[in-house]
Amino acid sequence: MYVKTDVTFDFDKLEEDFSGESNVASFSLLAEYDSRDNQFSPNNGQFISLEAQFYAENFGEDYNFINYKSIFHRHDFLRRFRWVW
Repeated sequence: MYVKTDVTFDFDKLEEDFSGESNVASFSLLAEYDSRDNQFSPNNGQFISLEAQFYAENFGEDYNFINYKSIFHRHDFLRRFRWVW
């Protein structure tokens, strides 16, 4: 697949000035569960990851927002697979 994009912005219409510097600071909570038999090439098990990142002016951030992230992988190896005609 090949995708070509051309993006332009008309900065004269923006109400807020995005030029200059900004600070990024956050507090994160992460919970993971991993029952895979091999983390590099799993045949069985599952991997679950939940993360919440809190960006707030109290931490030195210029903006207030929350970022959520979740990952779920399940691996099942088909041991008794056979072709039926």
